[in-house]
Amino acid sequence: AAKPKFPNIEWSANDSYLLWQVISEAEKEENRKVLFGKKLDQVCNSSPANKAAVHKRIAAAVIPTLFALDGATAGDRVKGRIAALITTYRSYACNVTSTGRGVQKNHILEGQDSPEDISEDGTTAGWIASVPRDGPDHDTPERARNIWEQVEQEWPFFPRLHRL
Repeated sequence: AAKPKFPNIEWSANDSYLLWQVISEAEKEENRKVLFGKKLDQVCNSSPANKAAVHKRIAAAVIPTLFALDGATAGDRVKGRIAALITTYRSYACNVTSTGRGVQKNHILEGQDSPEDISEDGTTAGWIASVPRDGPDHDTPERARNIWEQVEQEWPFFPRLHRL
C-alpha cells in the first residue's frame, strides 16, 4: 500500500502555537545540548542522542498525530522549522547594516555605527555581543537595548532563541 501524503503543517496557526511548542521542546536540556551545544558553564557537551533523534523526539511531542503517521517525515519537518528559526534569528542578530539604517529591509537602527562595530561584510553584529543570554540588563548599552526591543516587536521568537 502507498504511504498517505504527509499533510502540510500550519506552523503559524493559532498565534504560532506549534512554533512556540517547538522552541519549548528545543529548550529542554537534553534537546538543547544536542541541537545547540553546551552552555558556557558546563564541562561536558557529549550526548548519546543525535540530531535526527532529537528532531523526532520534538516531533513526537509537538505534532504527535503526524509523528504517528510517519515519524521520519515529521522529524524532518521539525528539523526544517528549527533551521528556519535559526536562520531568522541570525539575520536579526547579525544583519544590522553599516549605513545605520537597521536590520536589513526593516530599518531598525537610527544613527551611525562606529568603525570598530562594522565587520568586513558591512554588518554590525557587535550589538548582540553586549546582550546576555537572558536579554538586556542594566549593563547592556542603550543602543543594544533599543535594537533588541525593536527586533522583539518584529519577531517575538528572538529572545527565546537568543537564550539557546
